[in-house]
Amino acid sequence: MPYQGESAAIAETLDRSMSLCYTLLPLLPLAHNGKRHEVVDAAIASLSPPGEVPDAELLVFIFEFASLVFHEASDREWLKRRFSVFNDILRETWVFQEIMQEGEEKGLKKGLEGLRQTLLDVVQARFPELSFLARGQVAFIEDLEVLRGLIVKMSTAQTMEQAQQRLLEVGRDAIGH
Repeated sequence: MPYQGESAAIAETLDRSMSLCYTLLPLLPLAHNGKRHEVVDAAIASLSPPGEVPDAELLVFIFEFASLVFHEASDREWLKRRFSVFNDILRETWVFQEIMQEGEEKGLKKGLEGLRQTLLDVVQARFPELSFLARGQVAFIEDLEVLRGLIVKMSTAQTMEQAQQRLLEVGRDAIGH
């Protein structure tokens, strides 16, 4: 027989309280005495009852909050191992996707900066008179392959005129002419 009256209200309050407790599980590692493997294990176990798929977003947050308190190399390794069984689930979450996208963008930016600097170093070493032109041209190039190709072209240019022509060509291509 379903709950009625005051019993129904109590049951509903308990359901809301349990739901709130469930969503607070990721914060356990940050709590007093939360920096313990047992605490993380208990939080994970509460999110992934046997035979059920765990709540992936909450797992991500447990992992991230735990990473804020576990600083020792051995603890970090344990944390990685502990969550490695959830890798497939974690990779599908929007949180993980956002983190990965941000990392890819930073990597691309770093790669572009590195190739730009390499190109400027090649130009400075081979054709120092073209350094100013090269600096201006490479600032607009956002394609790693274009930069790599230009590095090869500048490395193999036989004359300053040939190098200047290649810099001007890539500049025209970069702005769409």
